[in-house]
Formats: sequence, structure tokens, C-alpha cells
Amino acid sequence: MANAALLPSGNVGGQAARVYQSVETPLGRVLNSTPGFDRYGNAYEANVSASWELDLFGGLRRGREAALAEYQASEAGAAATRLAVAAQTADIYISVRGLQARLNVARRQVQTQQELLSTINLLYGKGLAAELQVRQAEGALAQVRATVPLLEAALDAAMNALDVMLGSPPGTHRAELVEAGDIPVAPQLGATGSPGDLLRRRPDLIVAERRLAASNARIGVAIAEYYPSSP
Repeated sequence: MANAALLPSGNVGGQAARVYQSVETPLGRVLNSTPGFDRYGNAYEANVSASWELDLFGGLRRGREAALAEYQASEAGAAATRLAVAAQTADIYISVRGLQARLNVARRQVQTQQELLSTINLLYGKGLAAELQVRQAEGALAQVRATVPLLEAALDAAMNALDVMLGSPPGTHRAELVEAGDIPVAPQLGATGSPGDLLRRRPDLIVAERRLAASNARIGVAIAEYYPSSP
């Protein structure tokens, strides 16, 4: 639309009409007595017009600059959204693998504490361990067991969140993630340039910069409104 405003514009219109003269009216009776009188009449009209606003004061050009900057801001905003979704998806996946590793450790701890409690009970039965040691082992086992349901609930929530981020119903990818896997290692970053280069590549900053450019261009449009237009 901003580009089209700089080009000529034209209008084409037309109309057609068909009339019927009644012979029951005084005029109709007079005309009907005329030889060769035709009660039907047709009328056609066509109109063509064109105009071109000369952008003498740059208002239309500045409007095009504003529209282009807004478009570029929208593109950068879409890139920022894709980046945010990808980053959050990766973060949730790492959380899933981390929770699986912690859950495996907690389950092994439960097994170890159970074996330790069995050994202490055996020693206690033979009079080689005090009752306090038995109670301490039971408390440690109960404490470790309590962490397992919490980790399982957190793992379920993380798997459901990952499905949501992937646009799937909760539970879709659970079968693929049921087996614990290694926690991904971040890849090595190559040459990223100076801190200023990194800032210039940030989509959110590009959005802010392009919107500022659009606002600046709209100032030019507003200034041009002070002057007469030349169609």
C-alpha cells in the first residue's frame, strides 16, 4: 500500500439504464401517436479518471520508509519468537534428562538404604547394633523414599511441557523419552565477533531499532502534512 501511494491511481466507472414509457400518461398518449415511437429507451455512460499525487514534500516516501521499517520489525519479532520457543524447548528437554538422572540416583539410594537397614537389623538382632542405629537407618530410608514421588511428578510435568512446546497433546512423546538419556552438552561456540556484533544480531534489539526507525519516518510524514499536496 505504501508503494502504491507513490504511483498514479485511476478510476473506471460505468452505468446502464433501460426506461419504459407508459402510454397511459398524457405524455405517453402524445408520444404514442407519433409515427415510429419506441416505448423503450437505453442509456449508457462510462467514466474514466486518473490522478497522481506528486510527492513534493516527501510525505509519501517517508510513509514508505515507515511501512518498510515496521515490516522489518515484524520479521525480527517472528525470529525472536522462534528463538524463544527453540530455547525454551531445549531447556525443558535438558530438564527432562536431568530429572531422569536424579530419579535414577534417588532410586539407587533407596535400594542402598534398604540394604543398609537390613544389615543393621541383622546386627541389632544379634546384639551388635544399638536401636538408635536402626531408627537412624529407617529415617534415612524414609527421607530418600520421599524424594522419589516429587521427582516423578516433576518429570511428568516436564514431559507434558515439552509436548506443549512441540505443539502436541501431552503424552505424545513420552514413549520416546521413557528411557533415561545423557544430559546434552552445549556445543562449542565458534567466532561470534565482538559484544557489539552480538547485540546487533539480537532479534529483540532489531525489533526496537526498526520500530524507532518507523517512528522517525512517521515524523517526516507528519511534517509533510503541514504543506499542501499536489494531485
